[in-house]
Amino acid sequence: GLEIYKIYISPEASDEKVVKFASIFGVALALVSFAIAPQLESIESIFDWLQRAKTMASLPIITVFLVGISTSKPDAFSAKVGFVVGAAAYIGGQFLEEPHFLHIFFGCFLVALAAMFVAAYVQPLRRCFRQQPP
Repeated sequence: GLEIYKIYISPEASDEKVVKFASIFGVALALVSFAIAPQLESIESIFDWLQRAKTMASLPIITVFLVGISTSKPDAFSAKVGFVVGAAAYIGGQFLEEPHFLHIFFGCFLVALAAMFVAAYVQPLRRCFRQQPP
């Protein structure tokens, strides 16, 4: 609660208010985990599910990292677009049953890569989100 609530939500909050918020947040998190736990009963392997869930964040991170070290034009806006599009593409790819998950991973990587370059080079899109040219 201190790292999020005190810094971003209410910097002038007293210690008692921060503790109260942290307690409420902890209870809410526990209730969400109670709701999610029965959904995991039908999963064959919890480790496979955890690997797929972790990949949802690692795919866009890898894409942004590789583009960041190999080019100079894409900026933070392009990275944000690539992250969101990559994660959404991977979530959508999980509903496909035929291809292997690594093929889905590579396809989502290419989609996130294309989204980053579109966000960097297509000026009407940048103006739509009030971004300056990189």
